[in-house]
Amino acid sequence: MPITDLPTVSIYPANNPYTVVENTTNFQLNCTVTSANPIVTSFNWYKDGSSIATSATYMYTISTVKRSDTGNYSCKATNSVGSTSSLAVQLTVLYGIEMSYMMKNQPIEGNIVNITCNGQSYPVIRDNDVTWTKQNNNTFIMKGQRLVVRNVNIIDSGIYTCSVVIKINPNFGQPVAISGQSTVEVDVLYVPTVTISVASSPYKVIENATNFNLLCTVTDGNPIVSSYNWYKDGSRISTTATYTISNVHRSDTGNYTCDATNRAGRSNLSSAVEVYVIYGIQMNPIKKTQPKEGQPLNITCRAESYLVLTNSDFTWTRKNTNGFLQEGRNLVIDNVNRTNSGTYICSVMIQFKPTFGPLVNFTGTTTAEVDVLYKPTVRVLLDFNESYVTENATNLRMICNVTDANPVLYESYSWKRDSSLITSEATYIIPKVNRSHTGSYTCDATNAIGTSDPSPVFQLNVLYGVSLKLYDREIHVNESERWNFSYISDGNPQPNIACVYIFNSSVVGEAKTDVTTIGIEHANCIDTGLYMCTGNNTIGSPVSKSAHIRVACKPRTYNNGDKQDIFINGIGESLTILTTFISFPLSNIKWFRQLQGGNLADIDSDFKKSTIPSHLPYETVSLLQKDHLKQEEFGIYLVNASNIHGSFLMEYNVIQTNYGVLRFTAQG
Repeated sequence: MPITDLPTVSIYPANNPYTVVENTTNFQLNCTVTSANPIVTSFNWYKDGSSIATSATYMYTISTVKRSDTGNYSCKATNSVGSTSSLAVQLTVLYGIEMSYMMKNQPIEGNIVNITCNGQSYPVIRDNDVTWTKQNNNTFIMKGQRLVVRNVNIIDSGIYTCSVVIKINPNFGQPVAISGQSTVEVDVLYVPTVTISVASSPYKVIENATNFNLLCTVTDGNPIVSSYNWYKDGSRISTTATYTISNVHRSDTGNYTCDATNRAGRSNLSSAVEVYVIYGIQMNPIKKTQPKEGQPLNITCRAESYLVLTNSDFTWTRKNTNGFLQEGRNLVIDNVNRTNSGTYICSVMIQFKPTFGPLVNFTGTTTAEVDVLYKPTVRVLLDFNESYVTENATNLRMICNVTDANPVLYESYSWKRDSSLITSEATYIIPKVNRSHTGSYTCDATNAIGTSDPSPVFQLNVLYGVSLKLYDREIHVNESERWNFSYISDGNPQPNIACVYIFNSSVVGEAKTDVTTIGIEHANCIDTGLYMCTGNNTIGSPVSKSAHIRVACKPRTYNNGDKQDIFINGIGESLTILTTFISFPLSNIKWFRQLQGGNLADIDSDFKKSTIPSHLPYETVSLLQKDHLKQEEFGIYLVNASNIHGSFLMEYNVIQTNYGVLRFTAQG
């Protein structure tokens, strides 16, 4: 009986592990039976313990080797006795590089780039198998699976290539060098760089300009900006790329900055742009000024403007006064006067050139009310006719009239006559006028600023009638002596005194003095008589006073003649001799006729002798008359005038003529 036994089997090739390159075709594994009785009737193949094939033959063929074919292979041979399994043989499939995809890398500037170059291959990729290069950079080479860049910078951005080269040494076939490449984009992210898009800094813009734009411009940055911030003088004011000021105001003046933020972070602040808002002149109001007259006035005109204002930008004028013009910030009047009161106008004008646009004129005005305070100005007002105030008039009123004052509230008044205080009322009343009220009147008034200057003097001139007094009523002098008399007069207006010789109304003296002496250096007989002095000043009735002047003188004729011829036509005619003597006392008259031989005889009784009364106190008039003159009555007639001072003899020679009747009157 034959001996039976189980199969004895092994796998060929017997290399363990056994390496083969992927994609090798018709790769065979043989299940070799070295002994079996009876013969093997079937074969079973196993991979990693799992049945993969059953056949009647000993070969297991892989038509095209895949990397998935890698595993531990064993076979089992079966005969009628039983089955025997071989030892497992490890099949390793060697395959070329399948590079792993590397995603775009976006590191933030300043960080570390760490990219690993991976790929599927067997044998696996080692550091020495990998080389890194950079596109468009011939100098960049880095060995190793990891691409490492510390403190990455924007210049590190780019396309990096990972190149892998490995050598495969299979058990079956020739050694093979296998390579692979993969690229990765490094996009370094960095914060933005920003600037403000304006024409210049400082940027000057006119107040009330509309839609003034400031643009925060990103000049560099990765990735794109996601947000913006605007700052004014350090305080955030907006989160938009463009900052718009819809209506520019002076408060918008300041330093403007912006920043931008992306995924890498926030940019540094932009350089500051100085925005200067140029605004028109804003004038500050000026309070009413009330200086005291005589003090200095100094008012400052204050204005606000972007541009610094200088003295030359200010001009002062005065309302309703064309001639007033003063330059400078301050209105100055050294010695203010009431005429300086009024409304003063401060005008300011400046020119400005904005960053864009033409020159602009800015103007502004404000007013200053100047109310000069001053003491009163007064005058005297009368309710009567000042040119005709007579004694005994009643209720004369004098009013202290304030013609000008500031303030108008008067605190007190005073009246003075001849510099002496008489009342403290505004109105001075004289109930009944007498001449003692004559004088110089002034008044003053006082307000809060002071006491006025005295009013112009009002001279009250009380008119009253004449009074007249003669020192002597009877004056006796001798002829050729001086005679005079004096009088005292009073009256207002001063009276005109006229002294008249009463017997012939001749004026012997006139004067307008209080005390007057009237006289003659050498008294004459004819000065004897009554003298009447009359004073008149149109106020009341004239006043007269009389004085008698008696000049002692012996008789004489007016011309001192002592002879006179009287021619008579003939016998039967009438004779009239009228002779006048002056003397004081009056003369005693005695007529004589001179006889032949020179003797004197009294006048016959048929002659009429008479003394004619005269109105002159020194004149004696004697009349001798004879009708039907006889022959013997022709001749010399004498008339003797005498008084206690002496005598005077007048001779008349009556002569017969052949002519008609003549009548002579001897006046002396």
